[in-house]
Formats: sequence, structure tokens, C-alpha cells
Amino acid sequence: MLLPTLGASVDPARAEPPPVITDLAAALNIARQKQLPLFVAFTWRRCPYCNTARRDYWKPMNERADRQAVTVMVEVVLDGAPTLRDFDSNTISTRDLGNRYGIRGCPR
Repeated sequence: MLLPTLGASVDPARAEPPPVITDLAAALNIARQKQLPLFVAFTWRRCPYCNTARRDYWKPMNERADRQAVTVMVEVVLDGAPTLRDFDSNTISTRDLGNRYGIRGCPR
């Protein structure tokens, strides 16, 4: 489950931030099928700013039952799974993926 489908009703008690993923190619395929842009959030588990974004921004976006999906949102936790699949379906370390996109650290 990436985002509620267009026009779907969402139970606010069950709404969650974007799913943590390990396959960016699969997420991109879903976004293409839905003809929506893919939003990838690079986060860390202990980052206070990342936790604020999850709680105060992404979760409420999923709670709005009246909105239509405008993007497919996923989360890559850089200090989570050691490897994942990149957009070309190649296995890469989360650290190397972060380095590829210029992610060097997070504010603390």
C-alpha cells in the first residue's frame, strides 16, 4: 500500500506515513501505472526532523479522506535495511544510494 487510491476513504485512526520500501523500481512502476510522480523521502530512524515530517506532514496527508492522490510517497530509511533495489533494479546499499543522491547527513 503506497497511498490511498483516488477517491478512497481513509480511516484516520489507521493512517500512516509513507511506507518504508526496499525496492525503488517497484515503487516507480506503481507511480507510472497511476500516472503520478514518485516522492521519495530519505530519512533516518533517530532523526528528530524526519520523525516530525512523518508525524506532522506525511501522516496527516494520508488522513485526508477527501483528497485525491497527487503523488506516490515512499520512504527510504538510510539507517534501516542494509540494501535495497535502486530504480534500475540493481541491489545497492542504502548508504551508497544516499551518496548517489547527495544525502550526507541529517540535522540533529
